[in-house]
Amino acid sequence: MVCVEYGHPLILQEKKRQELNKGEVRIRTRYAGINYADSLAWIGKYQEKAKLPFSPGLEVSGEIIECNGCKNRHVGDRVYCIFSSSGGYSEECVVDESRCFVIPDSIPFEVISSLGINFCTASLGLNVVGNMKKGDLVTITGAAGGTGLAASELSIMTGNETVCIVRGTAQKEYLTTFM
Repeated sequence: MVCVEYGHPLILQEKKRQELNKGEVRIRTRYAGINYADSLAWIGKYQEKAKLPFSPGLEVSGEIIECNGCKNRHVGDRVYCIFSSSGGYSEECVVDESRCFVIPDSIPFEVISSLGINFCTASLGLNVVGNMKKGDLVTITGAAGGTGLAASELSIMTGNETVCIVRGTAQKEYLTTFM
């Protein structure tokens, strides 16, 4: 999927296969996370404006199908990857091996593919911006969304009393399946 003009629908477009630099891997994408940051990118409102045309997508799960001089990753590894800017909405994507995390066979691709950005965002908000400490009373707004669920879990795991705010009965019922 490619963004050719900010604010317009993504289009399916054939791309030339990118050459690998030393230390990079080619991933066969199985699942790509769809995050708020991705939607901001394709409307041109993300903090780092990608040069057009570009393929959005900050995180994927898949298998490594090619390596170039890599030390820690190998063809066949099942991985979760976080991109520095974009590129995940592709059948294949290229990323530095340092951005790939091996995942065990017991974790399905579809489960892991959208955890990183949500948990990194939640951790940044709670720990860096909010200076959360054990024993705090923590309020999470939008608790039924990806980042809200992650923030709720992190707060509870830290041992905090956590108040989760959602909009409506359906979101409340959804949230209770996780808590």
